[in-house]
Amino acid sequence: MEEAEELFKIKSLVETGDETTPGYGVIADTANPLMRTAESDKFFLRLFEEKRLGLQPNARGGINVDKVQGLVWLATIHKAYGMLVAACHILVIAGRGTEWETISPTNNENGPKGVVYDPGACTGAFDSEYHKGLNIQGVKKHNRRYIPYELFRLLYLLLRVVRPVELTTLFATIVADTDKPATIQAYNNHIFASMGKAWVADDMSKALQSWFDDVIGMRLGLHDYRHLGIAIQRRFMDLSERKPTENELALNRLRGHEKAVADDHYARETHLGSCSPDERGRALALGREYHKVMGFSTGFNDKPTAEAQKLREDFYYTSTAIPLPTKKLGRRKESKQKAESKIPPPPLPPATPKKRKATAVKLQALTTSVAEPQTQPLFLNAEAVVRRSSRLRKPSAKTIETAETLAFEDSD
Repeated sequence: MEEAEELFKIKSLVETGDETTPGYGVIADTANPLMRTAESDKFFLRLFEEKRLGLQPNARGGINVDKVQGLVWLATIHKAYGMLVAACHILVIAGRGTEWETISPTNNENGPKGVVYDPGACTGAFDSEYHKGLNIQGVKKHNRRYIPYELFRLLYLLLRVVRPVELTTLFATIVADTDKPATIQAYNNHIFASMGKAWVADDMSKALQSWFDDVIGMRLGLHDYRHLGIAIQRRFMDLSERKPTENELALNRLRGHEKAVADDHYARETHLGSCSPDERGRALALGREYHKVMGFSTGFNDKPTAEAQKLREDFYYTSTAIPLPTKKLGRRKESKQKAESKIPPPPLPPATPKKRKATAVKLQALTTSVAEPQTQPLFLNAEAVVRRSSRLRKPSAKTIETAETLAFEDSD
């Protein structure tokens, strides 16, 4: 991850506040064919140099992809997105699954981009224009949800760096020519998309159930988590709010306007876009409080508390890499690798029955009682979400041959 930070300069992102230029985004660029970016070109070159995915130039001036290696990689990305969906829903004060479906990585005909970067907070945020009665009443509400930097970094890498190469691999393996326009539209307009299709609320609910089942042995979907999320904010979050002082209100009146007018129209920082300074401040304060409760820091300059660090270690997955197919080995190296592979790997420490039971007891107590706000973090680890993908079973040969069926199946 440190190499990716250095290579792609994620901590130095620039947010212009552009909400109108079609295809513009911080974590993606849909103005170019197949969402191609300078960052994805670096990634593709690395894959080509290391002979990953069986990449070879063809006579037509294009690139061939080994079908088996490509399908295994696509299936791994699909499972990683399932874990990422769960992490985003748990760690950013998420709303409804139908709202996730509306969030686009870039500006499009339906509205501005759904992911922004806030240099003052040293992380990104989800921006959405949504209301549950939108289809009936036509009413929209602006929602900003700050993302822990560790999770924002994963979003950036999967969408701006990996997704263009993922699209290339899809078109070279399983997506027919007649389906390519629909696939491009799904990937351009949705944060969560894999195996050629955009994720819908039911897919997200299954991903959340799988994550909770793996960690605590209980299957909680989108509807169940709404109860748990409210219980967390009531019991653990400090929701006290700083109100504008009389002097602030009087000062704005002396300048000939109310505070809301000043926030909306004067001395606005460009990165805010349509978000007002007051709205941004409230969203950031709530995000920081919620992330602290969940054992995370918000920006890359923030440090987690000692309690949060301890809980993160308790729920830490040791396997860190999303595996890529390795290049073909010589016979000697291959036989040596087979011999070494017979040595059983060490057991993974997390999610033991004892820890599952302890966490389940915490959740049961949390959902049945309400107490004063506390500052002790709860139990989550963002990068464990993607790390878990390497622990999932590899698809069988039959699954590889019919990879289309992998899309949106429950991963457990």
